[in-house]
Amino acid sequence: PLELECDYGGTRTLPLEMDTSSLKAADEKTMQLGTPVPNVGKEGTLSVSGPQSVVRSIAKLVAKLEAEEPLNETRNFSPELKAVSEKKTAVDLKNCTIEGLDSKTLTVTVPVDYYKDLAVSLDWHNAPKGIQNNAELLKISPNKIKVIGPKDALSALGDALTVSTVDFDHLVGKKYTWKFPVTLPDAVTCVGDTKEAAVTLDLSGYTKKIVPLPLTDQNVTFKNNTANKKTEVQKKTIGVTVYGTKAALEKVTAKSLKVTVDLAGVKEAGLMTYSGTVTIGKNPTLTIDASATGSS
Repeated sequence: PLELECDYGGTRTLPLEMDTSSLKAADEKTMQLGTPVPNVGKEGTLSVSGPQSVVRSIAKLVAKLEAEEPLNETRNFSPELKAVSEKKTAVDLKNCTIEGLDSKTLTVTVPVDYYKDLAVSLDWHNAPKGIQNNAELLKISPNKIKVIGPKDALSALGDALTVSTVDFDHLVGKKYTWKFPVTLPDAVTCVGDTKEAAVTLDLSGYTKKIVPLPLTDQNVTFKNNTANKKTEVQKKTIGVTVYGTKAALEKVTAKSLKVTVDLAGVKEAGLMTYSGTVTIGKNPTLTIDASATGSS
């Protein structure tokens, strides 16, 4: 005899669960398994179509991921999709179809992310060497963070995370406090809740001295003079504001200062006025204020 089973067709969107209970990272101190990513579905769900009575009896879909060895790199799995009822019994999917799948097998990618410690640092613009990374003057909190992410993304980060660039040209003798956001690549996250770094730079022990600097052909140099134009310095005296410790400032004279004028992009001839950047010897405990810029 011929037996026919008749039922209405139906479609439901059901939760998709990844069973990773048998998976382990090869070294839990240095790495961690990431969130499994299936090749189908959306936001942890899948659509199932089939006999209404069958589809209604399904509480969730389960993909069990199994590996014989601990994982030390990202890996793809091909588990068979199973359906489970509210009573945790198996539901046969033979008469059902899964949206996006030709069979009941899907592909699941399990990332393996690595931990890494990064020093928190600053980039400096025209800062004296005696101030950069000077633990007595500069405080960064936290000065180190732990992050987690793919191995290639961590390698691209290097060993330090630069949170900002500090322009030293405009700093004077006082205490500065800043808060800079901790920004990481999309694939990398911070372990913990560190969202910003607090930076304190104490220059309150620095004083200033104004040094008269007569501009001459001996203390003014030109760079990037690609047109090979003849240059001549207009003779004048500028006041250069120098910051440093009292002892260091006592040694500063006009002979300590040099001016550099960048002629990159200059095409016109004739009497022109350009800004020059003042630099000071090799003394690591001194800096020069932006007001030191003169005309040449």
